[in-house]
Amino acid sequence: MKKIVLILPLLLFVVSGCKKNTNLAPDKEKFALPVWTWDAGGPINLNNAPLPAIDDNNNSYYFIRFYNELSETLFSLNDEGKIRWKCPTAFNPGNNCSNSVILNNGNLYFYSQQFVLCYKSSDGTQVWKYQLSDGESVQDMVVKNGEVWFTYNQMANIELAKLDADGKLLWHKPYKNYTSETGMAAYGNKLYILLKDIFDYRTDLVAVNIDNGNQLWKYVPDTNMAGEDLSVDGNGNVYYSTYEGVLLSVDGISGSLRWQYKPENEKSSRYLATGGVTILPDNDVVFAAGPLICFDENGNEKWRSSVDSRLSFTLGNNNILYGWGSILDVKLFAIDAATGEKLSIKFSTLDDDLKAGVFPPAITHTGKLIMAGVSKIHCITSMSTSLEENGWSKPGKGYGNNPVR
Repeated sequence: MKKIVLILPLLLFVVSGCKKNTNLAPDKEKFALPVWTWDAGGPINLNNAPLPAIDDNNNSYYFIRFYNELSETLFSLNDEGKIRWKCPTAFNPGNNCSNSVILNNGNLYFYSQQFVLCYKSSDGTQVWKYQLSDGESVQDMVVKNGEVWFTYNQMANIELAKLDADGKLLWHKPYKNYTSETGMAAYGNKLYILLKDIFDYRTDLVAVNIDNGNQLWKYVPDTNMAGEDLSVDGNGNVYYSTYEGVLLSVDGISGSLRWQYKPENEKSSRYLATGGVTILPDNDVVFAAGPLICFDENGNEKWRSSVDSRLSFTLGNNNILYGWGSILDVKLFAIDAATGEKLSIKFSTLDDDLKAGVFPPAITHTGKLIMAGVSKIHCITSMSTSLEENGWSKPGKGYGNNPVR
């Protein structure tokens, strides 16, 4: 699982406590103002980016570890940033804990170490728990119609397993000679999985039948490249990026390479971080490769923004992208998804709390942005200062937080 830590300079306007802000600036000033801030009382463990799932009532859900606790906590905040319920668990944090919870059919799904878990979103009570054997650990999962597909490692091999809606094991399939899984997504009757080869510095893309796990095809890149950040567009085409700054587009039906983008200066792009991939509703692809670049579905460049970033952006209402710049220009940006233009906006809620870990924000149905910092969770308005005008129009990365098309 990738970890990206960025350093933010000290920003003004410190927000403390959980206070509703009603002093909205005029629309023409383009201020993004605080709605609420929830204070954990101390540092939150940011090993796994707590990108929340958000339901139809704008309640948000998190699975994180607090500074004074040895195990993870599942909890929910309402639309005003107040605790709905809090459920301490006995699960220890680790590199293979969920980086978020998945909301599906009214339940919350997440994993920790050797457990796959399902809890009710209404009150945080456990529905079922599936446990692997000693020495095995979960790596990733997707959820669809209450059923769960997850990968785990077993004796230096990767296994793919399926659970029914009651948490019962239906089948599992081995993938030998792969040490880890770095991305998984579902589309129609297929699962797409990125698997790292055990003998080589290479990541293969595998498509399997979602019902029985049988392999449909495998794409092996012609060069040794480690990849992750798997995304699927509305036509089933698959995209993933590499640590060398390369973006690959693979045909979801045949498994053949459609096109690829390589940065002009490969040497300077190597090993900094894998670029983020964001799919727009018209199947355009926004790739954070240093410069923020938008390609159409066929790989033609549409625009290139001056924003420097290697993190994926979140699509909000009004066709606006929200995300963070990279080390040299670490601040929250709003980008016109049609043109790549940086929009004039002042994010006045941001403070030093966000300096240690910056990840794409989640977006509520009313267009508000939610981000987790060092010890607080922040909710701010987006481009419009009228929440009524911020009506939900297009799903952004973070809503539901499940890579299923």
